[in-house]
Amino acid sequence: MTERPAANKPFEDGPAQLLPAPDTLAGHVVDWRDGGAIHGVGVLDDLAVHYAPHEVLLLGLTGTEPSKIHGRAFGVALTLISASHVGTAPTHSAVLARVSGAPTSGIIATAGLVAAREAEHVLTTHEALITWLDQHDGQLDRTPGSFSGWAQRDPSWRRRVLDASGLDLPALDVARDEASAALIVFHQLGLRRPAQLVAAWSWARMIGSLAESLAEQGLDIRSYPLRLPHYDYIEDDTEDVIADSTPTDTDDIGDCAEVP
Repeated sequence: MTERPAANKPFEDGPAQLLPAPDTLAGHVVDWRDGGAIHGVGVLDDLAVHYAPHEVLLLGLTGTEPSKIHGRAFGVALTLISASHVGTAPTHSAVLARVSGAPTSGIIATAGLVAAREAEHVLTTHEALITWLDQHDGQLDRTPGSFSGWAQRDPSWRRRVLDASGLDLPALDVARDEASAALIVFHQLGLRRPAQLVAAWSWARMIGSLAESLAEQGLDIRSYPLRLPHYDYIEDDTEDVIADSTPTDTDDIGDCAEVP
């Protein structure tokens, strides 16, 4: 039996093609000509010679060339949150991708995606701090109860960060951990939009995530703790029940099956 060739259908525009659109894609930050430029600052003759990579990132996110102090402070803040160990979401996900046989591109993509999602979660959990920073512009109100929702850190914490960064930043008095300290520094440096904060956080977390997930030591599925904790999957008439087999203090475990 001979198949009939399919008839050529005339090209038809879809809804997207019917909308008015420019003929070219416009860039607003990065210029490709003459060796490239970011916000008008040449890559070959300026950025590559006088700026560290994290300072170029700060320029890209803010549109302003950072001073030496601001560049150093940004580096300190990024480093504060760079130790994304295997117990954190970005690194755990990247390591799991590796032991599952993903290519390097997949490992890096996994780390980046989860780091960005982690950043969004951090912004949500630190919403009170960010709102306070926006209202006070980073200036610490010394009146009683001005920011009672945050525990005060030992003065040595602020002193170490200030000495390393060179910033005069009294708002660090309310920093209770590395994440809040980094957000306070980011805010002072002009990173205040959620997109800017997510970008900076993700960039920093990728340092530890890639170092761990791409390390040379052998990693395969046999090195992943698949039984921590051990789960027993039980099907009933309505839905699947996932039972944690962790020993309990009660004999009444309902639909959960205890694994011998």
